[in-house]
Amino acid sequence: MEQATAAWSYLEKTGQVSHEQFWGPSNPYLKKISELFENDFAVARLIDSSDLVIHAEGPGAIHHSPSLGAVNWLCSRMERRLRTLVESVLPMNERQARAVSRDLDLRLTGLAAGSLYLGFSVAPPQPRLGFEAADEQAMSLVRDAVESLPLVPQFVTDTDVSPEIANALPDPALRDAAIVAAHDLAPTGRKGIHTVEINAPRSHAASSVLGQRERVILRDNMRSPLIGKRYRGSFVGDLRALDLDTGRASLRHVADDINSIRCVFAKNITLAQKMYGRTVRVTGEYEAGKDGKPRLMKVFEIQEANLDLNANDD
Repeated sequence: MEQATAAWSYLEKTGQVSHEQFWGPSNPYLKKISELFENDFAVARLIDSSDLVIHAEGPGAIHHSPSLGAVNWLCSRMERRLRTLVESVLPMNERQARAVSRDLDLRLTGLAAGSLYLGFSVAPPQPRLGFEAADEQAMSLVRDAVESLPLVPQFVTDTDVSPEIANALPDPALRDAAIVAAHDLAPTGRKGIHTVEINAPRSHAASSVLGQRERVILRDNMRSPLIGKRYRGSFVGDLRALDLDTGRASLRHVADDINSIRCVFAKNITLAQKMYGRTVRVTGEYEAGKDGKPRLMKVFEIQEANLDLNANDD
């Protein structure tokens, strides 16, 4: 209340108002100052210190007294999906990617009233001797991934996700991971949250809103993911990071300097679960990144790499 105190110091000398009149509850100036510090200033400070800000509205995000379940739901979903985004964009080998992901410091920068505002930041990991350049590149990719989240709702139409999202998010793996993350953050209504607004302040991009309509459309897109120019291919690698809820996994240690492919399983998710952790061969349609390497694959067949068996699980 430094501004209010300074104003009183000046007015006290003039004798225009008494101490009781100035500091009393009927003083509109003092009331406005209190509102600014309580609401606008807290939100502004949150925006300045955060890589990502979400604004939730609904009965579970009541001003001053949000539901603990709603706050926990938002924080756990955000942490889970930010780490998934990180894993999807790191083009390094598995050992390096794990080190960066493990050491990545995801922080809650604050909570502000005004429905419910939550701020999150990504703190860089401790420098690793000999990996300084790789770590710097990784953090750049991580920030790009974080800033991709507010872009997704902007391409949700009344019926589907517009193919134009590929222009905004040209990396197929990041695009798919961002769509999955946006779906996970879109409210179901069961936690008393009706809408979630997402903003990446440092990207200077427009904020966007997720509601139950967006959740339904993004869910349908996840089942039949957007794949641009398609190529048919077969690749061998270690099956890792399987997510049964979304039908996604990573194929790691792929030859020819590919390193990792984000895989989408549909009918064969049960078989993928049985083969988790093994070296497998996956066959399907994929989309490549700008460097021509496969980044996102819709898997039609999966089999153990050392067996010549048709393992298509219909």
